[in-house]
Amino acid sequence: MIKFLRDLFGGNSETEEEFRARMLGLVTLEADLLTKRPDEILGDHLEPIYYGLKALDALRNGDHSNARGFLCEMLRADPCDSMLRLLAASIYVQVGEEAEATAQLGIALAINPSNYAAHLQLARRLAKRGDLKAARSVLESGWIHHRKALPKSEQKTGRVKYFAIVDGQQAI
Repeated sequence: MIKFLRDLFGGNSETEEEFRARMLGLVTLEADLLTKRPDEILGDHLEPIYYGLKALDALRNGDHSNARGFLCEMLRADPCDSMLRLLAASIYVQVGEEAEATAQLGIALAINPSNYAAHLQLARRLAKRGDLKAARSVLESGWIHHRKALPKSEQKTGRVKYFAIVDGQQAI
């Protein structure tokens, strides 16, 4: 798991100790942000992250109303970040707002068409609704970008995993 996270968040150039230290720093930053009041973070470059963390915290506590409110503030603070839209979509699914989740994924892709994670999540939403043709089309668009992030030796198995949701295999 450490290798996976290190590859995902820091590449292979970090030692395990450096990676652990950076992850501890992120955990510390999260804890610090969650203690702040909105007026203390207003205008800060971390403001959208603050509201994203607050939304996740509200969700963990079963407070869907506040989670939605924090999502609105997060997106207000940085409406053009496709990864924040991906986070918003994930939270909207968890609070039962499938249509809003799908809309956020569409906005994420309008902002950044190469966001292959958003392609994958949108395809999952479409497949769940039974629209496998549309899901496959979305995956085809996303695969163009995703394969560029994979070493050539992993592209064949990566494609199988990426298309699993429409090919009847277990989804990744």
